[in-house]
Amino acid sequence: MKEEKDLLIIGNGFDLSAGLRTTYKDFFEDRYDIKLINEINDWVTGKSYDTPKKIIDLPCVNFWDIFFILKYINSKKIVKNWSNIEFDIKAFLINQNNGIFLGKVALKNAILHLSKSDFKYAINSKNRNEQAVIILNLLKSFGDINLIRNNIDEFLNSELLKFEDVFASYIKKQAENNTSYEKRAFMLMASLVSRFSTTSVFTFNYTEIKIKGLLNVENVHGKANQEIIFGIDSKELTHFSKEYKFSKTYRKLLMNVKNNNHMSLPKAITKIKFYGHSLSEADYSYFQSIFDFYSIYNSDVTIQFFFYVFDTDKRKMILDDQLSAITSLFSVYGSTMSNEDHGKNLLHKLILENRIQIIEIDKNGNTISTI
Repeated sequence: MKEEKDLLIIGNGFDLSAGLRTTYKDFFEDRYDIKLINEINDWVTGKSYDTPKKIIDLPCVNFWDIFFILKYINSKKIVKNWSNIEFDIKAFLINQNNGIFLGKVALKNAILHLSKSDFKYAINSKNRNEQAVIILNLLKSFGDINLIRNNIDEFLNSELLKFEDVFASYIKKQAENNTSYEKRAFMLMASLVSRFSTTSVFTFNYTEIKIKGLLNVENVHGKANQEIIFGIDSKELTHFSKEYKFSKTYRKLLMNVKNNNHMSLPKAITKIKFYGHSLSEADYSYFQSIFDFYSIYNSDVTIQFFFYVFDTDKRKMILDDQLSAITSLFSVYGSTMSNEDHGKNLLHKLILENRIQIIEIDKNGNTISTI
């Protein structure tokens, strides 16, 4: 019998199942307490003209703190899916946001406009771009506001590095303060794979997997105790655009060069397994490369998607979301295949050959049912 070799791809759902509080919402609430949010909200809505001191005193405060706080105040909603950090950054950089909120070009215009006017008078502005500039002006650590405008891409990149350090510190603290995390992660991993010695792991989390015996482990976007990256999808960017330096491709390459620790895909595998990953479009380029590498249309590789119903009352919604994400993934991947007909019938072919399986598990990784 052919030895089973697994490529396990995990996302934040793995760490959540292992007991960590690592959602964007968790980070957001830990970073920005309600007093800070209320102070900024009162200031931007004109309820108070007092200088918002809590943002000034925020440890390692950076531009992206301002961006996400103003976005939260604008929407009155915290998005739970942490991949939206990267979607929001991309939307800002390529100016997808409308006039009420931040876009890079609009921010530059606001800097130019407000640098010629009275900042005190401008506090009455309802424009989020102008509000951000006023806060930047209050935070003297950022330097001359006009220099920021002239070198805005360099500024935004340097601020992103600060934001990443803050996020990494939060994740590191979560792992260190949870004494049962390593044990629960071990049990969950043992349930998901056949054998550690024949399993390679691609983790999109920033936590370190300390499980001995695994064939290979790669933290795709870095580790919290070393360096992490947030990156945007490069699909709509040209290699010559200034925004390309914010892409996952560019930043991942830079990180690999600096650390020289990139893991190669195993040459032969039996199964590709997904657990706890949102299958967001921001990571499609990785999945496309993996599917291409193993030529999934012509091979006998089985692809398994594991999911956990964290709320039984929402089981139908969770399953629907999982099916929708899987369908979207293979639809987009199929559209990239050179043979158009193969691309269109890829998912159908995988289903007929029983090479795609959707498996419900409990919080410990034990199988409940296979769809």
